[in-house]
Amino acid sequence: MANTEKGLIVRVPILKGGDAGELQIVSEGPEVAGPDGIALDVHGDIYAVLVLQSKLVKINPVDGHVTDILTVEDGLDEPTSLAFGIGKGDRKSVFFTNFSVMEPHTGHGPAILKIDVGVPGLPLP
Repeated sequence: MANTEKGLIVRVPILKGGDAGELQIVSEGPEVAGPDGIALDVHGDIYAVLVLQSKLVKINPVDGHVTDILTVEDGLDEPTSLAFGIGKGDRKSVFFTNFSVMEPHTGHGPAILKIDVGVPGLPLP
């Protein structure tokens, strides 16, 4: 889960019987400030768009290490709502929106963006 206000990426274990377990913090701090959407790849790595920083990042689920993939210099402008593609040729692509609502616009403006991250997304149930 992503908590935009607190800048947290957390894991919620599902216990036997379907109850939620205790929250486990995966990553927190200024490097993940403003997460507004997450998706996982087949290896469990977490991709997050950071609306407050205009970034797309990859987060290691074991140690919480954050790697920038795209930034405002790449045209991002308040990115939100990401998902891996599911169509032929798109399984290794992350799609997300450039919300671009606050002035001044720093990127491409409102848009749907796509980037190949080289790893397929985790199939959704």
